[in-house]
Amino acid sequence: MRRFLGYFVTPWNVIALLLVLSVLGVRYLQTRPTALVVDPALLQSDNGGKSDLQVKLFFAALDGRNYSVESRSASANGETLEQRALAAVRVWMAGPLAAQSLRLVPQDASTPTLYARKDTVYVDIPTEWTQYQMGLSAETLLYCGLASTLLELKDAKSVQYLLNGKAALTIGGNVETDAPYTKDTCPKQ
Repeated sequence: MRRFLGYFVTPWNVIALLLVLSVLGVRYLQTRPTALVVDPALLQSDNGGKSDLQVKLFFAALDGRNYSVESRSASANGETLEQRALAAVRVWMAGPLAAQSLRLVPQDASTPTLYARKDTVYVDIPTEWTQYQMGLSAETLLYCGLASTLLELKDAKSVQYLLNGKAALTIGGNVETDAPYTKDTCPKQ
């Protein structure tokens, strides 16, 4: 056995392996989306250095099958897609104002972590969201409602859901979330 390994474990093979691993590590670090630093004062009423934007929010309608759409203003700490997406998600997480709309996540739910790369918004879903007992319709409204809200932002062309930083076939067990959501992914009203 020792003689057998001696043929494959040579100094040149070890150097080549280390070189390949270092190149892969650098490539991973360069292509990984960077996390957005969240400013807790993102939605304060004063507008010092903030950007106002109108957001279109998609909630569940009372029938449990369609969307109820609300327009609101949000204040972001800049013009980047990440900053605008975070502002929109925070307003969406606050829930609907209209009586004919239903909240899609509990009021005390954790806010997802957001990333952006080019025209894709990455939404890293909190693990607690996997514990919600939802059927197919509710889960579809949740993920399509959040995606539709984000896809209304300028420059957003797709939304990719992640769980613990990785794409998952499904997050809640009913709806596939491994492929990016676009405006054509979700059912229209």
